[in-house]
Amino acid sequence: MNPPRLLDRNPVFQTMFGFQPDVPRGRDLPGLRVEISDVDTRTARVDLSLFLFEEAGGEISGFLEYATALFGAATARR
Repeated sequence: MNPPRLLDRNPVFQTMFGFQPDVPRGRDLPGLRVEISDVDTRTARVDLSLFLFEEAGGEISGFLEYATALFGAATARR
């Protein structure tokens, strides 16, 4: 198989789902404090991604990342 390559599409998949079970948001190391920081890249890695995280106590939080060229905000929220 040698399908045509579309340079504006991910060659493997266009949607992604990630779930991270209860993970501490920071770590203390000798002489060093490490924290996870949210970074807004303003670039979607694939067409549509949903990432969920389990917080301490079982609460679930997350975010949706989408290609604005393909989806409007209202469509992505739905």
